[in-house]
Amino acid sequence: MLELYSKVEHIAVTRQVQQLADEYIGRGVFTAGMLDDALHVASASIAFCPVLLSWNFRHLANRRRRMSVSAVNTELGYAPMDIVSPAEV
Repeated sequence: MLELYSKVEHIAVTRQVQQLADEYIGRGVFTAGMLDDALHVASASIAFCPVLLSWNFRHLANRRRRMSVSAVNTELGYAPMDIVSPAEV
């Protein structure tokens, strides 16, 4: 496990990530209580991840959230992102 973990890219929560997460919250993509989810998606967006894989159907891997995240990302100049469940892969 440690060997696999050593190969995982870690993405810091930078000012840019925080600002994008705040945009998501301000635009109603996530609620203020979902800050961790907003930061997760913002981190992946800033890191140019085209797909975010999640078991979190309630907060992430659902149609409305996918569309909302991609719309905000596109408007702000980030790449659209698809949020999918493992079953979809």
